[in-house]
Amino acid sequence: MKPIDQTRFGEDGNCLAACLASLLEVPLDAVPEFGHDPANACLNEWLRPLGFYAVTLHGPQEAGGEPWFPAGYHIAGGQSAGGPHAVVAFGDGVVHDPNPNRAGLITHEDFTILVPFNPLRCR
Repeated sequence: MKPIDQTRFGEDGNCLAACLASLLEVPLDAVPEFGHDPANACLNEWLRPLGFYAVTLHGPQEAGGEPWFPAGYHIAGGQSAGGPHAVVAFGDGVVHDPNPNRAGLITHEDFTILVPFNPLRCR
């Protein structure tokens, strides 16, 4: 994971793109705009040649009444003081907030995991 900060903020912000660039260790301008929705159908189309697909879990994650978080790196989405936001997390901790103010999330609403695959093994 290589931290990359977002360059646009608010409704047209690119925090999700900055999180993807951070996880994939590519320049921010190499990531298309997917808006604030990690479940955007175009995301998996873009990820496929890179050997990944995205799985997004929505809503509070609970097991036995206790919140749980995906193990390993993932993108956590929710609300920040300025509206919808995404950060890079590892387990239950934020490891990179792409907003330079580093305020993080107020709520955790979804988790997006990048799952590697080898399309050659599927044939």
